[in-house]
Amino acid sequence: FVVHYPHLESASRTEWNHGPEAVKPQVGADGKRHQARAKDIEDEDWMVYKRGRVDAVFAQFRTWLYTNVQDEARVPMCDNGEDDDARLWVKREG
Repeated sequence: FVVHYPHLESASRTEWNHGPEAVKPQVGADGKRHQARAKDIEDEDWMVYKRGRVDAVFAQFRTWLYTNVQDEARVPMCDNGEDDDARLWVKREG
């Protein structure tokens, strides 16, 4: 099984990240970009956004995978790949 999200700095990721104003990166007083995490935002229906729906399917898939597939062999992540779990717009299952 391969799960591949769009790379961070790409046109696909920009479109995929379309969501509420609260999750759009903001430039802080320190001049750096800051982005609120979806888990810190209350009262948002993430399922109205493509990203929220994809994240929900991924979370369900991962729960199924860990529950039903015993083989833990892995294909290495891309050289510039990151663990996006902290960026999920939905609550992580399991």
